[in-house]
Amino acid sequence: MFVRSFVAKASLVAGVALLSATADAQNYYVPGAFNSEAGFGADWNPPTAPLMTAVVGQPGVVKLDFTLTGAPAGTGFAFKILNDTNGDGANWSDPDDPEVTPQDVPFDADADGIMSITLNTNTLNDGYSPATNRIAIGSDYTAWTAIGNFQTQLGSASDFNNSFAGSAMTLTSTPGVYALSTTIPTAGSYSWRAVKTGTFNGIGGNGRSGNASNVNFNTFETNQQVTFEVNTNIGGIRFLTEAVLAGDTDGDGVVDFDDFTPIRNNFLTATSIRANGDLDFSGFVDIADFREWKNAFGGPAEVVAEALAQLQSVPEPSSLLLVGLAALYGGSRRRVG
Repeated sequence: MFVRSFVAKASLVAGVALLSATADAQNYYVPGAFNSEAGFGADWNPPTAPLMTAVVGQPGVVKLDFTLTGAPAGTGFAFKILNDTNGDGANWSDPDDPEVTPQDVPFDADADGIMSITLNTNTLNDGYSPATNRIAIGSDYTAWTAIGNFQTQLGSASDFNNSFAGSAMTLTSTPGVYALSTTIPTAGSYSWRAVKTGTFNGIGGNGRSGNASNVNFNTFETNQQVTFEVNTNIGGIRFLTEAVLAGDTDGDGVVDFDDFTPIRNNFLTATSIRANGDLDFSGFVDIADFREWKNAFGGPAEVVAEALAQLQSVPEPSSLLLVGLAALYGGSRRRVG
């Protein structure tokens, strides 16, 4: 099974790409309901709230370690993070202290009370949402559910059901990573996010909160296998699915000229990898793969003609190949849309 993630094209070119980093000189304060319990002064009071410290060797990443001395395990707390950009101390009303977390971020006390909050202010392109300002919480939730507008198809009484056992996520072989692999009966457009089972506290497209935004995704065939994943180590979620869209070599759900590139680069070579241009899984990149891309491509005929010209420049094509390419060229000129 070929598995892909709906990610931006930059990540497909550069792999796990770090696009930008926030300067370490910025000051991140954490006012919240846990402040007095952890010995940081009054709750929700920015001037006395704890200051996060830079993580050595990780530009743009800051962390707060603290201990909850008297809170029983499972006690719920919440916090926000303020960015004191001018260095004069954090304050709710100061326009120079923007909120990194517009909504309260909930968390539960651990059994030993030893907690941590990590904020990654970098902008990343690794397929996880959110792309920036990710929050990871030490001793995070251990019961997660994937909720969305697909759950009734799996047997739930309603969509966005945070207690539906049929979309519960389970711990993978990687500590802190939970996943659900299932099939969605009907192809279409959907949205989802990961929440602590029985609540709406979780991670979505805009980060962590008690009501995070949904992440959109598409399926392209009936009973398509999908995987939902939450990575508590980084505070992100992602969606994975089989690549089934005709002509789509890079698995981003769109057929464009980028999908032709691996066909050109591997033309007339043996490979069984879709990302290398073998769209029909014949074990060889040939005219049939080019034809599938051409038929699915929605761009102008001139672009198809340019792609054809690039294929014709492949060294030592056979006479049969030239005849086939000529036929394809004629077809592309007649193509509409």
